[in-house]
Amino acid sequence: RIELGEIETALRQHPQVKEAVAIARNDERGELKILAYAIPDKTAQSSSEVTSTWQVERLSQWNTVWDKTYENPSVLPDPTFNIAGWKSSYTGLPMPESEMQEWISITVEKILSYDPRRVLEIGCGLGLLLFRIAPHCEAYWGTDFSLTALESLKEQLALSDLDLPQVKLLQQAADNFDSISHERVDTLILNSVVQYFPSIHYLLRVLEKATEVVAPGGTIFIGDVRSLPLLEAFHRSILLQQSPDNLAITQLQQRVQKRVTQEQELVIAPAFFLALKKHFPKVSNVQISPKRGWWSNELTKFRYDVTLKIGETEPESSPLITWLNWHGQTLSLAALQQCLEEQTPDCLGICQIPHAHVWPEIQICRQQSEEKSPQTVGEWQANLKALPDLGVEPEALYNLGRKLSYQVQLSYTHDGSDGYFDAVFHREPSFSWAVAENRLSVEAPQDWEVFANKPLQGSMSQHLEPTLRAYLKDQLPPYMMPSMLIPLEALPLTPNGKIDRRSLPVPSSDRPQLSVDYESPKTSTEQIIAEVWRQLLQLDEIGIHDNFFDLGGHSLLLVQVHSQLRQHFQADLSMLDLFRYPTIHTLADYLNKGDPGMSSDRDNRRENQLKTGKTRLAQRRQRRPISSKNAL
Repeated sequence: RIELGEIETALRQHPQVKEAVAIARNDERGELKILAYAIPDKTAQSSSEVTSTWQVERLSQWNTVWDKTYENPSVLPDPTFNIAGWKSSYTGLPMPESEMQEWISITVEKILSYDPRRVLEIGCGLGLLLFRIAPHCEAYWGTDFSLTALESLKEQLALSDLDLPQVKLLQQAADNFDSISHERVDTLILNSVVQYFPSIHYLLRVLEKATEVVAPGGTIFIGDVRSLPLLEAFHRSILLQQSPDNLAITQLQQRVQKRVTQEQELVIAPAFFLALKKHFPKVSNVQISPKRGWWSNELTKFRYDVTLKIGETEPESSPLITWLNWHGQTLSLAALQQCLEEQTPDCLGICQIPHAHVWPEIQICRQQSEEKSPQTVGEWQANLKALPDLGVEPEALYNLGRKLSYQVQLSYTHDGSDGYFDAVFHREPSFSWAVAENRLSVEAPQDWEVFANKPLQGSMSQHLEPTLRAYLKDQLPPYMMPSMLIPLEALPLTPNGKIDRRSLPVPSSDRPQLSVDYESPKTSTEQIIAEVWRQLLQLDEIGIHDNFFDLGGHSLLLVQVHSQLRQHFQADLSMLDLFRYPTIHTLADYLNKGDPGMSSDRDNRRENQLKTGKTRLAQRRQRRPISSKNAL
C-alpha cells in the first residue's frame, strides 16, 4: 500500500524543503504515477554561504562559455572587429556584421560624448569598444574574467597599427576592484556585461564599488541591459518566429512562461536604476534610454542603456518642459518638425511615442483578452502584419534633432512594457534628464530582488530534484518513489486556504511541436547524443533533425553537452562545432566522418596561422618594444 502522507512527511524533513505534497495521477497512457511537489525553503537557499557557492559556480560557468567561445580564433580582415559569440536568439546564427557595426558605432559615439580621459571597462572582451575609445584617452584599464579573451586582445594590441601604451589589461571578476582602487577614473563602462551577473545583489555590489572609483563629475555607463518588463515579449517574439503556423497560442504561451522561468541571464527593470539615486548618495543623475539603431533586432527591441552621473551638482534653474502627447494628440514626425521650426521652444517633451520595434508585438499581445484574439501562431502573424504602421523609429527623432540643432534624450514611458517611450528636445548643454524623469522617481526597496529575475533559481531548482531523489531513496521503499519531483514557488490554494490538489501543474516532458517532423535516432552515435540531450533538456524524446536551441537549449546547457560528448567520444570537439551542428543528425555525421568543409577549413586555418605567425614575427622585429602597461 502506498501512503502519500509518508512521502510528504519524508520530503518535509529535508532541510531544503519548506512544504511538500504528493498525489497519484494517471498519465496520458492511463498509467498511475506518483507526483511529488516541493516548495524550497528560501531561507536555506538564500543563506550567504549557499548564495555565495551558487554565484561562484554560475560565474565559473559563464567563464567556461566565453573561454570556449574565444578559443581557436579565426583570422579576421579587421582584428579590432571580432564579434565571436554574438549570435541571434532567433536563428542561432552569428549576428549580421552590418547590425553589429551599427551597434558598436552608436555605443562608442555615446561614450565619447562624455569626453572620457581615464576609463575603466569591466568586461572588455575582445576589445570592440577598447580599440575605438582608448585612442581618445590618457589611461584605459580593461578587465575581464576570461583569460582566453585577454590573451587574444593582448596579441592584437601588440600587432595593431594603433599605438596604445595607455592600455592595461587585468584578469579579474567584475566585483574585484583591488588593482584599481588607488586610481581614479572619469568613465566606467559596463557594456553588455551585467546580464552575466549571477544576481541583482552582485550588480549592486559592483556599482557600489564603482561609485568609489569614479571621480566626482564622472560617468558610469551600463549598456545593453536586458529589460525585465519586456522579458515575456522577448521570448514570445522568438518563439513566434520559430514555431509552426498551426501551433495553438495556448501552447505557445506555456512555452513562453517556461522560458521566462528558466531564464539564465540577469534581466533588470529600469526602475532599479532610478532607485539607485536614493540608495547611493554619490549618484546625482540617472538617464535611461531605449537602445538606438535602425535595425530591428533583439538589441534594439528589448534592451536599454543607463548613464549614472557621479557627484554632479544639479543646475540651479531647470528649464520648463512643455509636454505633448504623441498618442493622444495623433502627432507625426512632420507635425513635430513644424512645431519645433515655428515655435522654436528651448525645451519640448513628447510622451507616449509608440516604439516602432516593439509596439506592434505588444499591441497584438493585448488582443489576447479580446473575443476575436488569434488562436494560432499563423493567425498571430497575420494580425501583426495587418496592424497600421504607427510606430516611430528612435533614430528618426535623433536625426530630426541634429537637423534642427536640438539635443535629444529618450526614455521609457513608465517601464517600457506598454511599447511607448518619451523624448525631450532641448538646447541647453546643462539640461538635467532628472527634470524629465522626476515623475518616475522610485524609492530604494527593502528587497532589491523585486527589480530583477533570479537567474540562479532555475539551476537551484534543477539541482534540488536529484538531491531530493537521492534523499528519498534512503527514506522510502522503491515502489513509493515518485516518478517526478517538481519544485514549485508556491502551492495552489482553494478559496478556503487549503491545498488545491487538482490545480497542481503536471509539467510536460513531451517533445514540443516543431516545424520539422520527428525522426528517431538510429545509429549508436545519434543515440548517445540524443540521450545526453534528453537528460539535460528533460524531454522524453528528441528527433535527429530537432534544433538544440528550438528545444529550449541555451549556452550554459551547451557547455554541459560539450563536456559529456567529449567524454563519450574522446573527440576533438569544440563549442563552435556544437553551434555549427545544432541537430543530432548533423553533429553525428560530423563526429563519424568529419565534415569535408570543416576539414578544408581546418587546413586553411592552419595555413593562415602559419602565414600569420611569420608576419607577426617580422612585425615584432621591426616594432619598438611594447610598453609594460600592455602586459597582463
